[in-house]
Amino acid sequence: MKRSADNEKVLSTTTIVHHVICSHMHPLLRRTGLVVLSLVALALVGLTVYTYRQSHNRSSQLPSSPQQRAFDALKRVSTQPVKVQMQNGVMRFFQGEIPLEGKTPSEQAQSFITAAHDLYRLSEDLTLVPGKIKRLDQEETAAHFSERYKGLPVFGANVVVMIRDGKATTVQGSLARIDQLSIEPTRTSMQIMEQVKALYKNATVHTSVDPALEIFDPAVVDAATHDRSEPRLAWRVILEAPESVDIHFDANDGHLLLKYATAMDDYELDLEHANGAFASNV
Repeated sequence: MKRSADNEKVLSTTTIVHHVICSHMHPLLRRTGLVVLSLVALALVGLTVYTYRQSHNRSSQLPSSPQQRAFDALKRVSTQPVKVQMQNGVMRFFQGEIPLEGKTPSEQAQSFITAAHDLYRLSEDLTLVPGKIKRLDQEETAAHFSERYKGLPVFGANVVVMIRDGKATTVQGSLARIDQLSIEPTRTSMQIMEQVKALYKNATVHTSVDPALEIFDPAVVDAATHDRSEPRLAWRVILEAPESVDIHFDANDGHLLLKYATAMDDYELDLEHANGAFASNV
């Protein structure tokens, strides 16, 4: 429709010029002028069409993004309609039926992660490490993966691949989007422990393990209130006394990021895959 409108505009302009020139010219010259103007009009129409086609061809030849190509590849092999939800530029939810390669659930789940590599923005630094394999029933298995950045765990960041009859049916999880981040802390673990003591007014404190570096992203821990990924280097302290708590400090400015109780009466606490859904800032 746009091309037709452009053609009509050119022809309309040419008609006006015809009228102006023809009313002031000798009949012979008038006929010659008409021929010339007709040729000019045809040339203008041809140029308009050529320009449009060249522009259209260039736009159609633009390369698609790696994420779009990965999504299209999954759609092609899925035996069911594909649904994908993205968050902070990273796939958060997938539904479909993707035939998987491998004999074991672990191998099959890894084949999906490989196929969705670009949808997760994985790289040499940002990886998904295989974790637990849980058999839910006779037909369905859950394969867990946790996120790592340059070898450091990303707190609460994990993906679960649901496998049924050798196909990935549902995949969900929350991951941090990390393009570049220094893993050299400004504050040492000793300085962080001094902060912990000050937090408890210098009472005797006991930890189950030494403070450990991690990547902390509020958008992973609480996506409902943090819609933008803001990963940072952090220290994690798992305290046993004077109370059982999990504390996270910014590794550069010492800011308290998160603190929550880890005492879980009659429940199993999975610290590796805990996502802080019931945690609260203090």
